[in-house]
Amino acid sequence: MLKDAGITPEHAEAIANVVVIRRSDLTTKTDIAFLKSNIDSLRNLLENKINNLRWTMVVVGGIIVALVKFLP
Repeated sequence: MLKDAGITPEHAEAIANVVVIRRSDLTTKTDIAFLKSNIDSLRNLLENKINNLRWTMVVVGGIIVALVKFLP
């Protein structure tokens, strides 16, 4: 096609090579789905860690209240 437009074979090949290289830089739907899956996994992990931290704080708070109440 490029050759039909009067572009030299060398230039046509160079243009085709740039298109191939640039195309490999594009993000696909599969890439986006993979990233979304990773983000969802990280969000779930973070939510679990936050919940564990909340329970730890409740337990530590209870221990502190008990110590204050029962120690002279």
